[in-house]
Amino acid sequence: MIILVAVVVVGITTGQPWVFFTFVPAAIGLVSYVWSRITRSLRYSIAGTPDGVRIGHGLLSTGNQTIPPGRVHAVEATQWVFWRPFGWWSIRINVAGQSVSASNEATARTIVLPVGTVADVHRVIALLLPDSASALEPVIDAGLTGRNGAGGFSRAPKRGAWLRPFSWRRIGWASADGVALLRRGAVVRSLTLVPLARMQSVARTVGPIERMLRLASVRIHTVTGPVSAGLPIIEQAEAEALFERIAHDAVERATADTSHHWGAVPAAVDARGASGASADPASTTEPGDAR
Repeated sequence: MIILVAVVVVGITTGQPWVFFTFVPAAIGLVSYVWSRITRSLRYSIAGTPDGVRIGHGLLSTGNQTIPPGRVHAVEATQWVFWRPFGWWSIRINVAGQSVSASNEATARTIVLPVGTVADVHRVIALLLPDSASALEPVIDAGLTGRNGAGGFSRAPKRGAWLRPFSWRRIGWASADGVALLRRGAVVRSLTLVPLARMQSVARTVGPIERMLRLASVRIHTVTGPVSAGLPIIEQAEAEALFERIAHDAVERATADTSHHWGAVPAAVDARGASGASADPASTTEPGDAR
């Protein structure tokens, strides 16, 4: 905003009125976007309920949604460089069956924590992934701010600095109780969590430059949404092992997953599954589909 105002003032004082008609609409659009973003984030609340995670937000117009944890396919905590001095983070998710259009309303539904502290990140992740909360607790901090091999995360090789000169020390992965954690980003720190029971596929890619450096990239595919889960650089041998491990674990986790029966009694769920009275296509995964 300061830059836009300065450009308009300089343009008018130097006798170039066209600047006014060019940059003033841009300033109005920016103010409108920031204002709507702030008003949607105010009066924010999140809590666990018997039906799922209930999220409320909005100042001038309020909105509420309830998300069963079994429909959360990816969680991402991000921190812009300007938020770093304050220790602020934001969390967004990919949710099955939710519209992913470019509208502001659709975008707002994917943001489950507009801004919060590290403690808030821990609480929100525990709500979204309750079955793995205790296992994730010790590794979240290392995923948010750690570098190299801190917290049990893998280390990107030093030659990866040719492709990621600023962030190669941050790039790494870890796993905890069926959840893959992918860490990356220097200017924008990012920690992505993917429940393997609900992933759609995993891909390993090696480009010509990566091949010369003996590197590869790995990406985990989920339902469409704002969260992209992937490692931009990783050792080729480690990428192959990670590919096989994720594909294998995804099949096992999907077979045993009952989170889509949110709020149901576990014994009743087991009884229905054993009798065949309730057939849920999402709970059955063929080995070939996992790859």
